[in-house]
Amino acid sequence: MIKRKPYLLLFILAFLLLSFSLISNTRINFSLSLKDTYLVISRIDFCRITAFLLTTLGFLYWGFEKMKIVFFSSLLKIHVFGTLILPIILLYIEYKESLPVPEVEGLGKGLICFGNDYNFYKFMIILILILLQLLFIINIFASIIKKLRTSESQ
Repeated sequence: MIKRKPYLLLFILAFLLLSFSLISNTRINFSLSLKDTYLVISRIDFCRITAFLLTTLGFLYWGFEKMKIVFFSSLLKIHVFGTLILPIILLYIEYKESLPVPEVEGLGKGLICFGNDYNFYKFMIILILILLQLLFIINIFASIIKKLRTSESQ
C-alpha cells in the first residue's frame, strides 16, 4: 500500500489529527524554547497545521502518481513513515512534558531529572522532519530524472 498509494496514509493521519484538534483541550500549548527564543502554539493549531501539511504532501504524492512518476521505494518509505510517526511522537513528548513532575523524597517537588530535556527531543524531531522533507524533494528530482532518462532511451 505504501508503495502504490502513500497519500492514503497521509490523508488518514491528517484526518485523525484534525479530529483530535476538535476534541483537544484548548488550554494546552505546544512550546519549544531555543536559547532566548520561545515558540508557543496551542495544541489545536499545531494539529491543524500538521494536518494541513500532511494533506498537502498527500496531494503532491497523488499528483505525482497521476503524472506516472515512480519514486524510489526506499526513500518513499523513509519519508512517509517518518512523516507519519514523528508528529505523533512530538505530541506524546508534549503530553509527557505537561504532566506534573513527581515529588522526589528528600529533594522536594519540581525536581527535573537529567534525562527530561524535552526541548532537545522536540528540536531534534522538528529537525528530522525538515530533513525528511528535503529527502522528499531529492526523491522528486531523482525520480523525474530517472523518468526523463528512460523516456529518452525508448
